[in-house]
Parts: sequence; C-alpha cells; structure tokens
Amino acid sequence: MLRYKFLVLLTFPYLFLCGQTAEKPPIKITVSGYIQHSMYVDTYKSTDTRDGIMLLYPNQQVLDSNGQDVNKNRQFQMMAIQSRPRISVSGPVVAGAEVSGLIEADFLGTSQNYIQMIRLRHAYLQMKWAKVRLLIGQYWHPMSTPTCLPSTIQHGAGAPFHPLNRSPQIRFRYDPLKNLSLLLSLHSAGYHKSSGPYDAARNAGIPEFQFNTEYNCPTFTLGIIAGYKFLKPRLTTDAGYQTDEIIGSYNLSAYGQLKLKSFSIKMQGLLGENISNYVMIGGYGAGEDPGMVDDYSYSNLVSYSAWTDLEYDFGKLVAGLFLAQTGNLGATGSYYPLSGYTRAANIRSLSRVSPRITLKLNPLSFSLEYGLTAARYGADTDPTGTPTNLESPVMNHRFLFVSRLTF
Repeated sequence: MLRYKFLVLLTFPYLFLCGQTAEKPPIKITVSGYIQHSMYVDTYKSTDTRDGIMLLYPNQQVLDSNGQDVNKNRQFQMMAIQSRPRISVSGPVVAGAEVSGLIEADFLGTSQNYIQMIRLRHAYLQMKWAKVRLLIGQYWHPMSTPTCLPSTIQHGAGAPFHPLNRSPQIRFRYDPLKNLSLLLSLHSAGYHKSSGPYDAARNAGIPEFQFNTEYNCPTFTLGIIAGYKFLKPRLTTDAGYQTDEIIGSYNLSAYGQLKLKSFSIKMQGLLGENISNYVMIGGYGAGEDPGMVDDYSYSNLVSYSAWTDLEYDFGKLVAGLFLAQTGNLGATGSYYPLSGYTRAANIRSLSRVSPRITLKLNPLSFSLEYGLTAARYGADTDPTGTPTNLESPVMNHRFLFVSRLTF
C-alpha cells in the first residue's frame, strides 16, 4: 500500500502537466558575453581586489630604517576572470506588458577570498508597458548610472571615482514624455555593502530608497539622483544592553553625456554620506566618544567625487581619456573612528588620469590603457575626521593590456 501511494505521488505532477493543452507563449533565449584576458603592471603597492584586477588607490608611504619606501615595488599579473556569460530572455506578453529577463555572471567571486568562483552580476525580470516599466531582481544601482558609464578598460567602470554597485531591488519607472523618465526604487544590500558590520543594512529593517529622473535622447543625456539608506550597526552595546541606534545617510548625484557622430563626453559629480557601499572612500563612525558613552550615536563621513570621460572613434581605433578626483570632507559634527567602519578615511584626496586606445577587429578587440593614480594621505585627523597634516602624494603607474572576444 505504501509503495502504491509513492507511485501516485511521483506520477501525479506528470499527469497534471500532460493534461495542460494551452500553448506556452513564445520565448526567445539569447546567449552572449565575452572572453577576456588582462595583463597589467603596477609600479607601487596599492589597495586593490581580485589579485589587482580592480585597482583602488596606492597605499600610504611606509619607510624602512634606511628611509626607503617599502611600497615602491613593481607587480605583474595576468587574469581571465573577467570573462562573462550572459543569457537574455524575451518574447512573452503578460497582462499587456512585454516580459524580458537577464542573467549575467563572471568569475571574480564575491570577495578576494572567493576569487575565480562564479559570481552573479545581474539577474532580473522586467515588465514593460507603453509608459511604465517594472524591474525586479539584481541590477545596477541607480548611482552607477548604467546609461552614463565611464568607458575605462580597467575593471570597475572608474571605481573608486564612479559608484560601483549592483543590488537586489524593485524598480518602478514611468515615462511621462518620450525622452523623460522618472524612476523610484527600493534596495537591499547585496555583496556591495557599506563598511562596518556585515548585517547593518539588514538589521535596520528599512529598505534603501532611490529616486532618479533622466532625460535621454540620441545626442545627449542629463540626469539627477537622490537617495537615502539606513544602517543599524549594533543590536547590543559593548556593555550588553539592547540598542536602537540607527544611522541614515544621503547620496546626491548629477550626470550627463554628449554623443556626436565620432565624439562623446560623459560626466558625473556626486556628494554623499558613507558612500563606501559604492566601492568609494568614506564610511562612518561614532558621534560620541565610545570610551565615555556606551549607547553612542553615529556620524557619517561626507565624500565627494567628480569624473569626466572623453572618447573619439576613428573607426577601427577608439581613443579615450578618463579624468577623476574624489576626497574626504569629514563629518558635519563630532566624529570618533571605529575599527572597520571606513574605507581609506585617511585619504584627503585621490586623483586619476587614464588615457586609453582600443583596436576593434570585430569580434576581437585589443586595448591598451595607462593609469596614473595619486593619493594624498593625512598623518592626522581633526575632530570631524578630516585628514590633516597632509603627506606628499604617493603615485602608482599602471600599464594594462586587454584582449577580448565578444560573442
């Protein structure tokens, strides 16, 4: 009897599916992506990730007993982990909306500890009506401006000067005019998290809110972004008492691009509190002395960034130039540092100049890029966390060669 019931349970789903006579809506599946090899040389030991595939900033100067800087060391590496498969789905119409979806991955892993393991980049479904779109899944954060990304060759699309973040989200878009879009989205932290405790965003119990309005036509794009997120770094104080202290932080940005026949220019400027979740310098700390106050409040560091990307298409040759600067402006009030709650908070300013050239032999391309990154560290900080007593700039020269097959 038991065996008979088991067979019925196994066959029931099959009989149910076979009994369905309605035809499935047509679905088109497209496979694309690229295979990429990167080779790079650096002249100064820097903070980077994934064995240097994404360079952030040169480290602070460290002198030995002979006065020699130990970070002046040449490094060489080759990697293919940027190679990227993508599956796009389109075709069905549901509730009057065109339905599409996308899954994209690479092999960078979610951290340095998991390098060369597969990593989910994008995974979302989208419903598109005449003037309304609904996107649900993991996709570019609005601050990453997917319609206005720097065209740098180095991985990271200009990070840590340009925001780099992909996050789980629900995104609602309304197009009141032909070229004008209004976007409201709710986010949670994915693997691009703020510095500090791992579950700080989750423990806040409140989603991140972002608003984006953009005017986009064939020749130019203009957009503004405003957002706010919440963090709850601790559930208990150091003395073991329950705490409800939550910190909020804002982000503001304006961006644009001009696209002519052979020439394009892209720009973005941003200002924000604790923008470390965008792989940028900054973070937060205590707003009161932790040595004196057990249930202390929190204080954000304010950071800024601005970049410009120029590109000219000669045909088979494409030349470009990336110019960028970012910096730490300190907190608006009292600030007490907490270990692990910031990224490069002792950098006062960080700059990059990066020319590039690409040879296009479709489906192949070969790119050469030079990057000069200079950091100005502070030996001390003032009560607001602003770096002071600035040291001489430290610089790294990167030479990068990339080969790519696009499919």
